[in-house]
Amino acid sequence: MEGKTTALAALALAASLLGCLCCTTGNPPATTTSTTLTQKPEKCLQMEENITRLIDQANHCETDADCLVPNFSPGCPFGCYLLANEYADLSSIVEATTAYQLDCPQCEYKCGPPPSFKEIECRQNKCVDTRFEPGDTTTTTRPEPTPNFDGNCTALEKQVETLIEEANYCTIDEECTVSGYYPGCPFGCYIFANKNASLAGIKAGSQEYHKNCPTCVYSCLMPPNKENLTCRMGRCFDSRFQPDPTGDLTVELRIYDSVYKTLLIEDDGTVTFNESGVAKKTRMTPQEIQDLKQYLTESEFFYLQPKYETTACCDYIAENMNITLGYRTYTVFCSNGCPTQYYDIRNQIIKNWPEQIRYYGWT
Repeated sequence: MEGKTTALAALALAASLLGCLCCTTGNPPATTTSTTLTQKPEKCLQMEENITRLIDQANHCETDADCLVPNFSPGCPFGCYLLANEYADLSSIVEATTAYQLDCPQCEYKCGPPPSFKEIECRQNKCVDTRFEPGDTTTTTRPEPTPNFDGNCTALEKQVETLIEEANYCTIDEECTVSGYYPGCPFGCYIFANKNASLAGIKAGSQEYHKNCPTCVYSCLMPPNKENLTCRMGRCFDSRFQPDPTGDLTVELRIYDSVYKTLLIEDDGTVTFNESGVAKKTRMTPQEIQDLKQYLTESEFFYLQPKYETTACCDYIAENMNITLGYRTYTVFCSNGCPTQYYDIRNQIIKNWPEQIRYYGWT
């Protein structure tokens, strides 16, 4: 059993490293170093061993929902991305890899997209990228998915939205593009995508939708220029639309517990907590409201994915967080598989209510 667990740990780390090999060209990543691996100083070899150990320690789980891909790339030679427990403290890994990159010979990766939540599974208490199964050493490109229309417009809409989300991935700003294809309502005015992503499935699916399903109309702004595109949390965004800390603030947190509850923060400082139809109120000072605005402006909230939900079992309490700051309004639904950034923001909001908010669960 011990040998099996060790093999699984090695597989998990190998999958992380193989992620960098899944390049859009299908070739191994280009490596450029001023010194060959055999000439590395002993100090660097020791640092590599320590970082590899830290990465392995951060990768632990009990269920699939424990696993995520953090918004941090350890870099060559440690992999394109990490597989880690959602609550793992990665600060030591960040610190160690930064020191390594400063002191040791450099190499570079050309990375493919990270796995989606559905492609990460917990096996023998290790998070594993299931795109790289044991014995599979190929780096072939996955076939382009094409949406199926069986008369269900809602299902087709969801398929197209999923393809749009999967096409939007990045590690640096330069990878981001705005597609010249207009998907139309309800899929957005334009598509943010990785420059190497295929949009064939999106085009086919959206055209099928507009041909068979009820339509709507957008009034769209001009698409952003290349310099307006930014890569944040592994996704491409339009940097023209930033939250305004001087604008009005509204925060609403809906908690879909067995005892339904909401927390509402308004720009005048009114804080309302409602549980089972019973509302209580308190007030925040103008300075506390301003501090919260500044925190939310600097946080990653407006760059989170709109929905985090996996099929993992079982007793998860879903939440819906809607924040308006100035002219920006954004909503994030969190069921499970949510990143630590979401929970950090949620906790920052909840602490403005003076009483403990109790979660009952569904079991």
